[in-house]
Amino acid sequence: MKKVLPLLLALCLLTGCTNSRIGIPDAADASETSAQLVLPVPDEATVRNRFEKALEVYGWFDLCSLEVDTSRSYVVDGKTYYRVVSEEVPDFQTLRTIVYDLFSAEIGDALFRGDGENIPYRDINGELYSLDGARGADITKGDYTLTVETENSTSILCKVQVEIIDLDTGAEEYRRVVGTEEYTYAYRAVGNRWVFTDFRLFY
Repeated sequence: MKKVLPLLLALCLLTGCTNSRIGIPDAADASETSAQLVLPVPDEATVRNRFEKALEVYGWFDLCSLEVDTSRSYVVDGKTYYRVVSEEVPDFQTLRTIVYDLFSAEIGDALFRGDGENIPYRDINGELYSLDGARGADITKGDYTLTVETENSTSILCKVQVEIIDLDTGAEEYRRVVGTEEYTYAYRAVGNRWVFTDFRLFY
């Protein structure tokens, strides 16, 4: 028996008896697992497309709601909602998916909450309804340019420079650019997705 034990120990060393053989990952295995959880950094074209889409979707809440059928209405809490007509957004769940795919949970929650009294969109009998609101764009804002800057593996900045238009010149064809305004939007890796963690419209 005394001769068998040294042989068993030697065999164990030769065959690599380590923690991983009993279900406990070693340091190398842990590093590999962590690396697999890191989100790839999106390229500039992807970020630009996401920013353009974010402007559009944010505008459904802050600028002009999705198109509606005014012949189909429903009153909730004294407010009249109209059935949304959109192939891209056929129901409330699709709208939620689009919003939370682009924005952080905080921004998404704020958009759907509205001002607290006027909820912009509702799920009514399985269909998407809207208050059908619009505020109109700021006509003193002109074209914009977007610069994408990668800070690190989890943070990208979208820097926007917007033209300021002089409206005192009369006819629209004689409007001129008198300055610019700059805005910065953070696009970050949060959990298992890249989203905008701050956003607002500049027009």
